[in-house]
Amino acid sequence: MIKSGSVNRNTVIILGLGILFIGGIIFASNFSGERPFVPKQFSDARIEAAQTAEGIVSISNESIANLQKISEADKAGKYADALNMALQEVGRNEEFGHLTDDLFNELILMTQSLSGIKPQSAAEIGIQAIGGEMQLAQKLADYKLSTSDLLNVIRSLYGGHAAAISKVNINEIITKMNADASAVNALNKEYKGLMDKFDSLTK
Repeated sequence: MIKSGSVNRNTVIILGLGILFIGGIIFASNFSGERPFVPKQFSDARIEAAQTAEGIVSISNESIANLQKISEADKAGKYADALNMALQEVGRNEEFGHLTDDLFNELILMTQSLSGIKPQSAAEIGIQAIGGEMQLAQKLADYKLSTSDLLNVIRSLYGGHAAAISKVNINEIITKMNADASAVNALNKEYKGLMDKFDSLTK
């Protein structure tokens, strides 16, 4: 199992290479005329991944609402309030970390069983779906980094330091965080659509 907080770009690269390798096996095989088949490991991991992704989306929606409040507090000069809400986002990072680790574990299990899926067209959809969830996890990693930047900027505002520069930075950071959180929602919606296609091919 991947320990909490250990997900990084190397993990993304390793999983990506795994998908390409399994994908090569799939494309080299010909499942024409064979009955649809989905390995139990893939099905079980898929269910867990879907539940984990829903948890991530739920928390990211809370973050989007909180970022709006932080922006409003910043514009009103209520830096103490903005700081407290930024600290809430830092707390959310731990939840994101656990869920992201879980998601990667589940995606690894799905990747390992891709070569057993029939027909080939369904396996190809599975590769696309896993790739999309990898992007989702990367967006979370970017979001977590931005949270630290946001906290530092608001602390400088609260302390009365470099306010002019910080005012520019805080708007840029919140815009990026909103974009990353929205991308999480969009990627999860895309994943659901792909898995609906997957189901239509494996019935």
